[in-house]
Amino acid sequence: MSTSSRARSVLCLLSGLSAAGCSDYVVAGLGEPEEEISQEDSGAGGEVELQGPDLQVSPEEVDLGTTCGAGEAAVTLTNVGDEALRVHGLVMSSGFSMAGPELPLHLGPGEGAAYVLTGLDAEGKLEVLSDVPHEPIITIPLRHALDAPPAVAFRTPSADDLLVSDEASGFLVEVSDDADAPEELVVSWRSDPDGALGTSAVDTEGLSSLAWDPEGRTLGEHTITASVTDSCGSTTEASLPVCQDGFADLELLDLGLLTLSGEASLQSAAQVLELTPPQSHLRGTGFEEGRRVLSDNVYVSFEFNVSGGTGADGLTFTALDGDRYSSLVGQEGGYLGYDELPGWTVEIDTYPNPGFGDHTDDDHVSLHVDGDLTQAWAYASLPDMEDGQWHDLEITVRGQHITVEVDGTTYIDSTVSAISEFPAHVGFTGATGSDHNNNRVRRVFVERRVCEP
Repeated sequence: MSTSSRARSVLCLLSGLSAAGCSDYVVAGLGEPEEEISQEDSGAGGEVELQGPDLQVSPEEVDLGTTCGAGEAAVTLTNVGDEALRVHGLVMSSGFSMAGPELPLHLGPGEGAAYVLTGLDAEGKLEVLSDVPHEPIITIPLRHALDAPPAVAFRTPSADDLLVSDEASGFLVEVSDDADAPEELVVSWRSDPDGALGTSAVDTEGLSSLAWDPEGRTLGEHTITASVTDSCGSTTEASLPVCQDGFADLELLDLGLLTLSGEASLQSAAQVLELTPPQSHLRGTGFEEGRRVLSDNVYVSFEFNVSGGTGADGLTFTALDGDRYSSLVGQEGGYLGYDELPGWTVEIDTYPNPGFGDHTDDDHVSLHVDGDLTQAWAYASLPDMEDGQWHDLEITVRGQHITVEVDGTTYIDSTVSAISEFPAHVGFTGATGSDHNNNRVRRVFVERRVCEP
């Protein structure tokens, strides 16, 4: 053995090998190699070159595959030569170890020895060191991969989506695994707070879905969790926050929380919102900027009074688009203070303005979108509202269907394609022109939803 070979053997010196493992590299049972084999005269009148020792390592490379834990494989050392040999070292990359006969190992012609190679999530090599002159080092490539946990991710719905109370919906996840086929996996579903929701199969594309029936579900916030366990027992979870919507009780709106603009003011210990006093060319609004409702799922009722002056112009209930508004008040007079406001508006108009599309000289109720007074999507004449009395008004919007009742009589019952869904601030507007009235509202009830947009 050369001096350089001897120096190499100090990496990890073991007197014997039953199980061996070293950080970075492992050297098992290094010892002194036997003297090199010399050629001898056969005595038959000529020199005969002997075959000598020859070491075979099987297999020539070891791939332990992907397993749930450590992988194992048998490695056999065999002397396929015609003279004895000596194995004096086994050098392994970090992550691998071997168990078997102690070193140094002496093998006569035709003899062999079996070892068990163990690997854990590594790639490297095994070097077998022997005194075989023509191949003192045999290198065997090694590989092992540890099973990775499965992957799962929500495709639909989006985080923080609202689950409508009267519509069935569902959840869709995509799953994958490095070893298991998608159809071999199963998704388990649960909800916080409702608990276990069941399981669902996975198709060949890696997709799995859960149908969600709102009937019997807890209203309010839910965390939906989808978990997947692979054949190795590794589990991965993905969670999605959603809200199961539904209606809570009617809530009396605190008028003191409204943002007031123009000449609007609160009266009678905040129990009455006066949009305009009975004076000319005024406008006033009040909006609940601190909370929102869904514009296509609204119920509101209130009392209004449009009297005390010379007769103009009226007031409105407006669902103000919370994503688009930049102002809280429009113009005075026939504009009723909402002409520049995005959203939808139900107006009680007490002064005829033909230029704004008023069909008759009667008081009327009408529906307008995005502050466009010239287009009424629904319109109905009213009896005299300027009689000094408080009147009841109820507005119900479900999807694109709207009903409006005044004093218990339905005046509007229409499906309107212009009604869309947006987060809305509820509020009121009113205005006077040359003529005027004291335009007021009180006792405002809003049907609150459990999940506010």
